[in-house]
Amino acid sequence: MKGILALAAVAVLASGAAEARPVVKEISLDGFCNIFHTTFANGVLTAQDTPSCSGMYGGGFVGSVKNFGKSATLSIEDPSMPGTQWILVLSYPIVSGGTYKLYYTTDGNMMVDDAEGTYSLVTPEMGAKTGRSVTSTIRR
Repeated sequence: MKGILALAAVAVLASGAAEARPVVKEISLDGFCNIFHTTFANGVLTAQDTPSCSGMYGGGFVGSVKNFGKSATLSIEDPSMPGTQWILVLSYPIVSGGTYKLYYTTDGNMMVDDAEGTYSLVTPEMGAKTGRSVTSTIRR
């Protein structure tokens, strides 16, 4: 009996350790210079854009969103746009061809549906990206 309990304890500890291992992926918002370094660990997803684009950063959670399905919803800051709060919703799991929606608010009362599109996993053959940030689409 003690042996069975010991094996069960080892199995529980091993499964907990596997869940705690971060999953890191680089994604590119198609058509923009944004390349996010994402890390998913312990139920939280964080994202950091490349400094050569906008330098956006933020974090959030994975869950289900009505009319969008399973997604990662992140609160994002763009250092070049103080006073504007961004919400980035990524389809989940993170795979090439996934979709995103970008919302913003400047007053905390009204969210504006600003942009949507697809994202891709970053590959070595993608090369350097130039152009504008997705936040340049803001409709004021």
